[in-house]
Amino acid sequence: MLISRAQDHRADVWSFGITIIECAEVDPPYRKDGISPMRALLKIVKNPAPSFSDHTWSDDLFSFLEACLQKNEDDRSTATELKSHAFIADYQPDPAVLQQLLPGARDASPSAADENFSGDFDEADEAPPPDEEGEFGF
Repeated sequence: MLISRAQDHRADVWSFGITIIECAEVDPPYRKDGISPMRALLKIVKNPAPSFSDHTWSDDLFSFLEACLQKNEDDRSTATELKSHAFIADYQPDPAVLQQLLPGARDASPSAADENFSGDFDEADEAPPPDEEGEFGF
């Protein structure tokens, strides 16, 4: 049974864990099972916390996800605690991976728009006022 009560930052940590699954697997938990979003929600409530569907991810990421998806919110890590988790704290960017993800970005020259951008906000940059129907003409 779902109990309605005030939510706090711990709900955001749970949502972050669900988002990690979605990013890693391209779908939210149980989507690949072909069930509706409402049924998936009920499945999450009744069953153990969701996890990755396969074991291709690092142990640190599994541990990080587990820290986010503790069903008892009092056991769930805070954002501050998650910052010191090995998955985050031990991260070392690999330039070779970044170069593969962003092909040609290193050698790209700035566009004319970037060259002309001063970073200052001008009155000319303000949005036009709405028309008679209350619509903005962007």
